[in-house]
Amino acid sequence: MNIRPFFIRLGPSRWWYVAGLALWVAGFLGLFGYGYLAKTDRDVAAAAYTRVGVDGTLTVEVSDAGEYGVWLETVAGAQRPESVRRLADSRVARLVDIRVTGADGAAVPVGPALGYDYRAATESAQLLGWGIGGMALGPGVYQVTLVDPGPYADSSVAGLAVGPLSGEPDLRVLAGGLVGSAAGLGVCLVTLVRRQRATRRAAP
Repeated sequence: MNIRPFFIRLGPSRWWYVAGLALWVAGFLGLFGYGYLAKTDRDVAAAAYTRVGVDGTLTVEVSDAGEYGVWLETVAGAQRPESVRRLADSRVARLVDIRVTGADGAAVPVGPALGYDYRAATESAQLLGWGIGGMALGPGVYQVTLVDPGPYADSSVAGLAVGPLSGEPDLRVLAGGLVGSAAGLGVCLVTLVRRQRATRRAAP
């Protein structure tokens, strides 16, 4: 007489779900860490940017050629005027009319802000920077002005800031996060499929 075993192993152990979930969580934490590092690096770098009032002329000395951004800064927590709210809520790359000239008076082309926004801690206040333009600058001295400061003349607007675009954190962190998340999902899906197949095979 054949005796049906009391326990039948139906495919891979459920512990593989735990392993897959652990990989997914580790990958998610890696992605979160990458984003946190990028945001922190940008906020710290922004504290050292060159600043001027919204109706002033900003003199920028560039020693290393590269991509630079222009930001409109507001005081954190202050009620912003409608012009700034529209700017902050924009879903497209922002571009405000900015004049940038070199030491010889030649105009520098300014394109849309392709950088990022930031929160910078300065000696006087916590400032929120809203990208409003970007340009490629070589070594030299430049003058930066807002062509029409009128719409932004408000006590909540601290002024303009210019600085180099911050680089990205170690891309290995990003790659590890992506791989870990994908591997975790893959382990869980494979385990699920193999257990379902084993269950169907064991059915009377």
